[in-house]
Amino acid sequence: MRIFYASVILFLAVAVPVIVFFAVDSSNPKFTPEPWTCNIKVGYRVPCLQTTTEVSEDVCVEGGCCWNASDTTCFHSLPSQHSYSVDNWDSNGTPPLTTLEEGYLNLTPRLNNSLFGNHAVELQTRAVSTSDVILRLYLYDPTTTALDINDTIPLNSSQFTAKVYGPEYFSVQIYRKESTSLLLSTSLGPIIACNDYWELALQLPKNSSVFGLGGLRLSSKPKLLYNSGHRLGANPFIMILDADGRAHGILFNNTGPLEFLLLENSNLLSVKSRSRVMWDISVFAGPTPADVMDQYTSTDDLRPTLPPPWALGVHICRDTERQNETLAALDVMGFLKNATENELPYESDCLQEGLLYQLDFNIPTSMKAVIQKMRETGRKLLLSLPPHVQSSLATPNDLFVLNEAAAPLQEEYNGLNVSYPDFFNEDLREWFSSHINSMTQGIEDILGGFVLQDNWPASNTKHNTSADMAVVEGTLSEGTLWWHARHGNVSHYQKHNEYGLRHAQFVASNLTTDMPLVLSAATYTGIGAVGGSHAHTQADVSGTWSNMKTALETALGLGLAGIPLAGGGSVCGTTGEYDEELCVRWYLMSSMLPLMRISSEAPLRDPLNLQSKSSRDAVKRALELRYSLLAYFYSLFHEANRTGVPVTRPMFFDFPADNATWTIDEQFMIGPALLACPAFYKNTVSVSVYLPKENTTWYHFLGGHKVNNGTAGLNVRVTSLTNELVLLMRGGFIVPSQKANLTVDETLAGPYKLVIALRCLEDGSCSASGNLYRDLKDSQINVTFTANETGLAFSGSCSNVILQDVSVYGLQVTASLNTCVIVSPDTQANCTVKEENGVIEIYDLQRDLCISEGGVIEWKIDTEGSKTEL
Repeated sequence: MRIFYASVILFLAVAVPVIVFFAVDSSNPKFTPEPWTCNIKVGYRVPCLQTTTEVSEDVCVEGGCCWNASDTTCFHSLPSQHSYSVDNWDSNGTPPLTTLEEGYLNLTPRLNNSLFGNHAVELQTRAVSTSDVILRLYLYDPTTTALDINDTIPLNSSQFTAKVYGPEYFSVQIYRKESTSLLLSTSLGPIIACNDYWELALQLPKNSSVFGLGGLRLSSKPKLLYNSGHRLGANPFIMILDADGRAHGILFNNTGPLEFLLLENSNLLSVKSRSRVMWDISVFAGPTPADVMDQYTSTDDLRPTLPPPWALGVHICRDTERQNETLAALDVMGFLKNATENELPYESDCLQEGLLYQLDFNIPTSMKAVIQKMRETGRKLLLSLPPHVQSSLATPNDLFVLNEAAAPLQEEYNGLNVSYPDFFNEDLREWFSSHINSMTQGIEDILGGFVLQDNWPASNTKHNTSADMAVVEGTLSEGTLWWHARHGNVSHYQKHNEYGLRHAQFVASNLTTDMPLVLSAATYTGIGAVGGSHAHTQADVSGTWSNMKTALETALGLGLAGIPLAGGGSVCGTTGEYDEELCVRWYLMSSMLPLMRISSEAPLRDPLNLQSKSSRDAVKRALELRYSLLAYFYSLFHEANRTGVPVTRPMFFDFPADNATWTIDEQFMIGPALLACPAFYKNTVSVSVYLPKENTTWYHFLGGHKVNNGTAGLNVRVTSLTNELVLLMRGGFIVPSQKANLTVDETLAGPYKLVIALRCLEDGSCSASGNLYRDLKDSQINVTFTANETGLAFSGSCSNVILQDVSVYGLQVTASLNTCVIVSPDTQANCTVKEENGVIEIYDLQRDLCISEGGVIEWKIDTEGSKTEL
């Protein structure tokens, strides 16, 4: 069957005659005229010859593409002449799908040369199911790539089905078997493969939404994945929600530069790669967003790491004194003293971002006394570490990134002449370990981990732009390594996006603590299995409202990329002046994100340096709220470690069938139970909150006041005080909390309180559930809770975990009714009824949650108003 079926579909959609366009390019003698068309609806026009310079009509047509004079655009025909035909198509024998699965199809380019004059290469293609929910599609050059495929299952045993079209124009379509709904198709765009340029277009389901690439919803703007100081994050994974809210995912396993362009009106996704490897595309069947994350992170050891509990606390740093070590030490000593006096909850300090600015693996002696003071306060040391080393240390040569003369590459970084360790060279490990161990000797007890700075990796060298590789956003080497530097025999740009990941892996392997913390600026597929990300979308972040919103989008987007430990960069930005109202709002938002780190140049904006007492008090309350919810956050991280599900996530993740949630980017879920609604605009007095289409009641987490009465799918206006975050709780869930203390360990050692938000039906029946998980050195806390309109039940395994208080939201109670709580057959507990919000507060329980047979706490409401007999 030919691919022309796709053309016919589009032709029928337009009410103008079909124009068949023929062109013969003398530089492509293999081209023979075939019926193809330029009469394509605008939304389906895949750009052709899209470069940084304007393209003329002659160049466009000679390149085998279509020209539209009215808007001077160049686009691919349909079918694209930059396509492949199938050599081993057996119309009367083995079905092509069987050949694609059990062997391979041989593909020959229809044009000898690519768009840019490079010779097009012959390809082979395979499609295999590695599990019932994961399919991998390969397009590769067999002269340079040998596939090593193991542990597959028959395609007909999976949740996928596929169709192959050819032989004149090859294309493949992947469907969800159960519903025959399309997941992707290669039929409506080009397939180009040549030296240093590969291009592919994927048709995604119509009327679907596409999320990912390290952010939220994809726009129609081109997006380049190539880590640099102004473009952090190279996460080539997307999640698609079809019109019915079913999810599937696609991972592009390419480490070189990738450019994505989504044609919004058609959901055609154009993907360009400047590497010379292959297309290795994984498809995940879903059908829920949680299923997709589970499937995605189950491959190639991508499960997110379980961070140490203290990582969920607050981390302080500063970037002030790089030249004067004495002043730098005084800055830190002053903060430590003030933090103690003001009882500020926080967990670690880096001393100074530029502490290791000499890049010689030596901690200045002036900081020894500061480190001892930190020991006394019980805080961790979280050092900032770039990958660069002084060029004088770059021996032996072959352990470092090389220039084109095979000598260690030398570039300028912060005024120093530096070289770059080659983290792709396993022989580097001994050299790297000896230097790291020498630097950390004597501080192993206090060292919690590293914040990896500028590891995309950064360079201040001004490169020759005329010899640089041009991309949609300028040149490839701007702010980073020269693109043609070498890792052995491989050009740097082909491995660039993975450099930060390899740096993180090397550093993590040299930390002796049981659960080290490694936070990377540059991200790529797999960084979540090593640690987290402390970065915004750029290295230098000014304190603006738009950057605050981008911080949220970054944190949520990285969660969708399999990196749950992310906070969207430093609170309140890193450079320039700041607005105090904005700064407080940013603190309120960040208090509910998985990672919370504060670091900046002067003026400092840590909680103790805010100008007004009211602001400092508001931030302290926000930090205390965060610490009170550490047990809930850690339980969510355990779930992320087990299934890949993000800790914080956009609204669509928990409510995919409600398409109104697909475009929401100013509120987010913390696990399944809590909904945070920050304010992103100056002088805000209220925020609009969308309550998804689910018949449940939402409550204010603090106090239990109802926001709605079980109605769903509506926007409500909620007062948003400058000093308080709007935090709602979803009916049907139980959240553990504790009294905040000055450190994570002190907080988690305390007794627990349960907040129960009941989901009640019209018949009066109610329900809620939740869990508590924590890893201890010698044991675990793993308790599950269920509640209904009459009481709470719990069971699990733990040791000496005390439940002290319970708040119950959603019961019909008033102070005039007699309410009692039964803890055991002959014991009552103290309780009060808050009539203004219909809440029962049970206190002083002192109940051990670790009894082997589990336990029950009952509440009884006397609706007649008379004394209740027990």
